[in-house]
Amino acid sequence: MTKPNADQNPFTITNEQQDGIQIFRLTGTVGYGNVQQAKTVLREQQIKARYYVFDLLELAWIDSTGLGMLISFAKEVRTDRPNVAIVVGGELRELLEMAKLDLVFPLYSAAAEAVNGANTDEGDRPLPLDKY
Repeated sequence: MTKPNADQNPFTITNEQQDGIQIFRLTGTVGYGNVQQAKTVLREQQIKARYYVFDLLELAWIDSTGLGMLISFAKEVRTDRPNVAIVVGGELRELLEMAKLDLVFPLYSAAAEAVNGANTDEGDRPLPLDKY
């Protein structure tokens, strides 16, 4: 995965809520140079929800600090059951699988699938978040 030019792909985070589920849509690039800004935007947009979905389908690139941001967010909102899912495809999905994040987060191909997973209590992962 080649890092795109951050100036040409600035990150954005938008969100929506549906029935107690907050969906964050990330676009552009998230990495060392802007991860603190991304964390701030997430905190500002976060509502108390029973489930959170990160839609990364339009994200061009993410580095290890961006992946760490997802893990930190999940630890902050942790409940007694998994409550964060990731929507991802292509090379980015391969990256998350190489990093073994598929053992921690349910990975989906579409936001509707993630919402359905949240509503049917699917998503138990073999590796607890605190063991990652």
